[in-house]
Amino acid sequence: MGLAAAGINKGVDAASIIHPCHTQDDIKIGTLPSELEVEALLLSKGKAKPLLEASPRSLTAHAVISEAMLSDLIDVDNDVKVWPGDFYACNIAKGFRLCETISKHCQGVAAVFQKIFRVSYASTTFHAHKKHWADVPAKVMDRFIKAGQTEDGLWLKFMTETWS
Repeated sequence: MGLAAAGINKGVDAASIIHPCHTQDDIKIGTLPSELEVEALLLSKGKAKPLLEASPRSLTAHAVISEAMLSDLIDVDNDVKVWPGDFYACNIAKGFRLCETISKHCQGVAAVFQKIFRVSYASTTFHAHKKHWADVPAKVMDRFIKAGQTEDGLWLKFMTETWS
């Protein structure tokens, strides 16, 4: 389904369709997903690449393992990501916007979320983190988005700093 099929005409400002209650002045540049991002996700039918997630958890997030404990370890797949802690704040913020935008046009939040992040969707967790993100000061949001896909941009670090 293309943007035209989703109700977005090329001659009409996409921001006014996606958020008809907002004026152009209300919408910050870069806060809405681009038409290309929306189009790509709508066309993907589940084949879209997930937003980049953090590399394997940092060493500081793990307890020290002694030599004696090695024989008792369970084989764990380190490629399994846990949402939201293993993802970057910039990607989660983008995911929040895409989920909101695309779900209004044709798909539920759960379907969009799973296409974006490639992890199972838990409504309560998603909405709690989305609300928390919306409630933090814009300065904090900007700092974590600007940190990008670095250790300083991890959602885990955002939660540690802002969740009291």
